[in-house]
Amino acid sequence: MGNGKIYKAVQGQTTFGEAIGIIMMETFMPFPPGSPGNATTFDYPVRYSVVKGATMDRVVFDPDPSVLPLFVEAGRELVREGVKAITGNCGFMIFYQDQMEQKFNVPVFMSCLLQLPFISRLLKPGEKVGIITANSKTLSTEHLRIATNGTAVPVVVAGMEDQPCFMPPSMQRKVSSTSTRLRPR
Repeated sequence: MGNGKIYKAVQGQTTFGEAIGIIMMETFMPFPPGSPGNATTFDYPVRYSVVKGATMDRVVFDPDPSVLPLFVEAGRELVREGVKAITGNCGFMIFYQDQMEQKFNVPVFMSCLLQLPFISRLLKPGEKVGIITANSKTLSTEHLRIATNGTAVPVVVAGMEDQPCFMPPSMQRKVSSTSTRLRPR
């Protein structure tokens, strides 16, 4: 050891050194490197919690408020296990951001959409932030409002919902739309 640190055991904590906890939806799909669902994405150890019942239907296609207690319990377990911050593996988890951040004394970053205000500040006037999403048909202005805390951020959205290599048929749910092209919001 020799680093001068004193390590203490915490009741309920069986592993150490995982500062970031990632709440995962219950999905059956591959997570390539670069995805939060693939631990090789990170240069440091992370701890996962897969939330049974947090399905594509209940988070992506039709945000279900009853999923919140499941996320809260997963977050509490991650904190008990020693994480110092909580994040989610899906941008659509932004729907639960406000309630989740109120429940914890550690930083909560449920969705990559929280980066929208920062990224928009880096752009020149008239430029838009590009969003590639699992489903452009269900990414709503409410998701964006929560992510930006009500600040208008110009975006252009591309959905992967019609790409079989991204979303296998077993995970697809049909949502009507007249266009799958990039479109401003």
